Amino acid sequence: MARNKKSEPAESRQVVTIQKTGKRLKGRLVISFLLVLVGAIMAGVSWPSDSEPSVPTFAIGILLVVIGALGYLLTRIAIWWHHA
Repeated sequence: MARNKKSEPAESRQVVTIQKTGKRLKGRLVISFLLVLVGAIMAGVSWPSDSEPSVPTFAIGILLVVIGALGYLLTRIAIWWHHA
């Protein structure tokens, strides 16, 4: 005889958590975060100083930060759009 889930007390039912966000979107979040982190380190290490400016490395670092932040924002919007 099959049991009816509604007749069981709430305490005895097993709770199942479902994660809606897929691995692909989570991977994009991680990549975006890493781009921001690497870009910030590059920009911080090569901050233009009076002694020896390292403008190309600084510009690449800032570019990585912008790309990573934009990627993170767009991925968060995609997660909201498809899974909210």
